[in-house]
Amino acid sequence: MAQHGIDLYVRDVLAVADDAGEPRFSFFGYSAGAAIGYRLAAQHPERTVSLVGLGAAGPPPPREGDVFEVAARIRRDGSEGLVQWLREEEPDVPEWFADQMRGTDPEMFALCLEAWTPWRGPWAEFARVETPTLIVAGQLEEGDRVSAADHARQAAAILQDGRVAVLPDLGHVMAFARADLVLPHVRPFLEEKAAGNG
Repeated sequence: MAQHGIDLYVRDVLAVADDAGEPRFSFFGYSAGAAIGYRLAAQHPERTVSLVGLGAAGPPPPREGDVFEVAARIRRDGSEGLVQWLREEEPDVPEWFADQMRGTDPEMFALCLEAWTPWRGPWAEFARVETPTLIVAGQLEEGDRVSAADHARQAAAILQDGRVAVLPDLGHVMAFARADLVLPHVRPFLEEKAAGNG
């Protein structure tokens, strides 16, 4: 697990930006990538122009669920088990997304999940995020029709410059898969922030 951890992931993002010669940049993260973005923006406001987090903010602490149980299930059932698990929640998961999950080493996935446990999560970061931030959440990401939107709005209210877009009738995977519904919210936000930065 030595190469996994939220601050190591943030360091990797900064290394890529440095290698590209980008002292300031916008960051778009999906799912765990969104959480990395919140940590990145909280720790390095001088580097981030704008931030888009695609995926539910989740409930504020204390959170339910055992990461180690989920990691054990992934190790036990493998990548195909993970695909079936996703399809139990969202039957419309596209085959290209399923193939991507099948191509993920289950051990690396489990290690990634376990690496988050020492971190208190994105809710510990929101109040420190100065970067303009758009949270895009699928309406059904938290199992009912109201929680994901409510939690995203709560998070945005804590952020210094937070906005929310809720995608009706979409769960976690389909919010990612439906770029046609995501981009109409993301493009104007990024363009506005890029113009203000210039």
